[in-house]
Amino acid sequence: MELKETQYQPCLFHTLAGWKPQYSTMYRPSPDGGFVINDGTDADWHLIRVWNNLYAGEIKLTATVQPVPGCNADFYIHHWGNIDICAIGADGKVVNNGMARSVACKQLSNGRLEIEVEFENRHNSISVGLTRSKVGPRYQGENRDQWQIFDLRISRRDFAIDDVDKLVVVDVGARGGARMEWLGYGKQIEFVLVEPEPAAAESLRKQGCTVIEAGLSNVQGKSPLYITRYPACSSLLRPNDAVLSRYHLAPIFDVVATTEITTERYDGLYAAGKVPAPDVIKIDVQGLEYEILEGCGDLLSGCSAIELEAHFYPLYLGQKLIGDIVTYLDGFDFALRKLSEQANFDGERVEFNAFFTKRGQLSSTMTKKVAFVERLWRLQTSDRGQRIARRILQKIAA
Repeated sequence: MELKETQYQPCLFHTLAGWKPQYSTMYRPSPDGGFVINDGTDADWHLIRVWNNLYAGEIKLTATVQPVPGCNADFYIHHWGNIDICAIGADGKVVNNGMARSVACKQLSNGRLEIEVEFENRHNSISVGLTRSKVGPRYQGENRDQWQIFDLRISRRDFAIDDVDKLVVVDVGARGGARMEWLGYGKQIEFVLVEPEPAAAESLRKQGCTVIEAGLSNVQGKSPLYITRYPACSSLLRPNDAVLSRYHLAPIFDVVATTEITTERYDGLYAAGKVPAPDVIKIDVQGLEYEILEGCGDLLSGCSAIELEAHFYPLYLGQKLIGDIVTYLDGFDFALRKLSEQANFDGERVEFNAFFTKRGQLSSTMTKKVAFVERLWRLQTSDRGQRIARRILQKIAA
């Protein structure tokens, strides 16, 4: 992925006081200016953090810091998901270069260190804190003042998708907003968020995206929505108690209410000019994935990639399973590329995120879109089958 030739733009969302201590970390103003990080008393992370959706992107973080006398921890920059960006020792040396694209540290005349770090941020938070080179960032705190922070400045610029003007991402079941992996691309990604629950849909509209306040299916009309004890398990299909009773998760699927919602076909919305054609579709709707794909109709012919939740056992009555979905999408030349397990069912292989991309002879534009999604989803290719076939055929020919 190449970077846009644009300058970093300052993010002015947070002052030093706006950074929030996490876990048992203590963070307080110091008498001579700035703030002090204390590592608390727990064997855990020692971080302070800020949040904003605009923090996803290419980040330049500039910090002015100084170790407190007696400091025995390194200054640390962290990425959500147990990822190290970098760590700086009390002497100003880089002791862990982690995932940083670049790290520069300069000793100032007053003894402070000025640190500048550039990195890719795939989350809506940024964290700094403490680590120890031989132990890591999760160490036993000593209730010790470690570093004083005088300045923390964040600048960002958008990620770029190579040679693609725009990618339309349709997120079906978007209650929490678009996935973090898709954020940070600015106007190159156009989101269509589908969420039938009115309050959640209204919250999504505030993000400036196209929002469809309805359920998607293979028919236009009305359908009962079975609301479960854990709202994320709610579905247009009734939970399958006979199957769910095998697992400890069963109680969260208990139906506590039923309401009626409007359902739409995506191709019908497209024909009415309400939504664009999808390049990427993400579906998380608790058992109705197959019907939503049917409701896309021939728009799947122009779609590049699909991520959806799929099951080997029917958790909902009438639910289509992974084999049905693979067969249906094969008719549109989609290949199943990866299954990522959601290990929630007492050690049984039940629920997966399934990733599909287009195969075969593709247009130049679709080839670029598929290549981008492959990198984003970290999909692997292999020539192992080709090598095995060549070796066997050579033996037969001999």
